[in-house]
Amino acid sequence: MRANWKLVEENYMECYHCAPHTSILPFSSLCTAHELNRDADARLHERTRALGLEIPDVDHWGEQALPGQEAVDSLRSALADGTVSGSEDGQPLAPLMGQFQKYDGGVTFFDVG
Repeated sequence: MRANWKLVEENYMECYHCAPHTSILPFSSLCTAHELNRDADARLHERTRALGLEIPDVDHWGEQALPGQEAVDSLRSALADGTVSGSEDGQPLAPLMGQFQKYDGGVTFFDVG
């Protein structure tokens, strides 16, 4: 994408606000990529484990940060059926990372600091 990566990230994270606004505003293409429900996220964790990977949700954000450590969290979020990335068309933009051998229908968010 031809843009400042910080703006891209900030706009991507705006999807956190999609669910409350869907009753007021139509879904954007970004919002349609994400399931935005915890049942779907639980199924995502099952699919990830079936690939032989364990990616736990971590919540050490704000006051939950460990003593003397930076605030950090990570969570897995399910994507809509047939969607493998948060791209405009839901299709891959880059190779899989880490130990992933195939798509599991989800994304991982990390927040530090």
